[in-house]
Amino acid sequence: MGVKSVTEKGTCPAIQLLTMLSKRHMLLLLHTLTGESLGFNALQEKLAINTASLSRRLQELEGEKLIEKTVCPTDSRFYYYQLTKRGKKISALIEKFQ
Repeated sequence: MGVKSVTEKGTCPAIQLLTMLSKRHMLLLLHTLTGESLGFNALQEKLAINTASLSRRLQELEGEKLIEKTVCPTDSRFYYYQLTKRGKKISALIEKFQ
């Protein structure tokens, strides 16, 4: 029986989460969404991230269930992003490092 590397996919959820959060703009996105719900354009303006990168990062955060996307009640073409319970827990941990 061999010892698995902690960097192998599926071996250590904490390592996987930290690897994902270490990607460019991830922590900044979580910090920006702390305490508020923002639309795509508002996030893009606040963070000065290009459209493709922001879209990719939002999809990754949504896939990890750290953020959720909801339809704007007045215009179904627009979405708002906010932290989930899990995202809020991660954000609170990150805030402690400031």
